[in-house]
Amino acid sequence: MNLKNLTLLLGLLPFYMSPLQAEIIDNDFYITDTSTGLEWLDVTLTINQTYNYIASQFGEGGEYEGYRYATALEFNQLVGNYADTIITQTQVRHVLKSKRNVDKLIAMLGSTQRSIKHVRGYEVDQRYRGKKWARMLDSVTGITIKNTPGDDYIHISYSLIAKTQDFGTKIWFYSNADMNKYVPKHVSDPEVGSFLVREIPEVEVEVEVEVEVEESSVED
Repeated sequence: MNLKNLTLLLGLLPFYMSPLQAEIIDNDFYITDTSTGLEWLDVTLTINQTYNYIASQFGEGGEYEGYRYATALEFNQLVGNYADTIITQTQVRHVLKSKRNVDKLIAMLGSTQRSIKHVRGYEVDQRYRGKKWARMLDSVTGITIKNTPGDDYIHISYSLIAKTQDFGTKIWFYSNADMNKYVPKHVSDPEVGSFLVREIPEVEVEVEVEVEVEESSVED
């Protein structure tokens, strides 16, 4: 009785790496949201570039090959996944719990704000309508898109995550997707980038398996 060791090469098999628990992973120049399968490019890499320019760079050989514009709803989903909350509405400010360390999310996406800004009270919250100024301490602002069913025109607007200090000493965070503001597609802003996403690429894994096969001889 002879034994032969046969090595079977199963080939290159595509595996989608999906962990048991979704998380937001910082990869330096982009972050990964494992629950949606999307990778988000650092917004600071697209600061001061127009929508038209960036949209022209998605094809093969382009500066942002493989990426596309994120929608306002995808932006809400990213923020909600990180902050452990559900955000469905656009053009509405959503207060985010500071215990979720929203500072870190702003840093991972890339802060686009150059300096502390003073904003009018009603721009922060209707409770402060009678107040003159609050302070926006930090923020990340980028272009997102919104597709209206039955409308081939792509609407663009700003979405942001902000760290704000109100008229006392309290510091709080909020997000606002698809802010109700007209954004020209041919105009850039030195404090605005773009929220670009791509699908998490599949990982090909080569697997080798050794199988022992029993070879028997039969005598007449």
